[in-house]
Amino acid sequence: MSTDKKGRGPSAHNQTKIQLGKKVNMNLVVEVFEYWKTKTARNRATLDIKRERDIRWAIAVYSVQTCKEAIDGCLLSDFHMGKNKEKTVYNDVAIIFRDAAHVEKFLDLYDGTNSKSAKSKWAEE
Repeated sequence: MSTDKKGRGPSAHNQTKIQLGKKVNMNLVVEVFEYWKTKTARNRATLDIKRERDIRWAIAVYSVQTCKEAIDGCLLSDFHMGKNKEKTVYNDVAIIFRDAAHVEKFLDLYDGTNSKSAKSKWAEE
């Protein structure tokens, strides 16, 4: 019996994430991860390879500050904080940083509570 591991390997999406995140400093990854742990009170959470990959990608594409804002945006979502049919919390970094659409959805939630709406900005002009 062969001991060679045969599998599909990372998806194209995850391969892209890995490539984009290669140059991101590990200290920045830890900073975002620790921020997420503090905000979500997940003190026992571990920075595993999948979480590291997702955070590295997000920092490479956005920035550390923007990643923190996406985390804060997720925390503003009733659905993601457990007010859903299943009463399940969906605030893991794997969800927040799954892809650009998720990050941007959470950034929109963050921006919606921390800045004036487009309508009120327009009315002031």
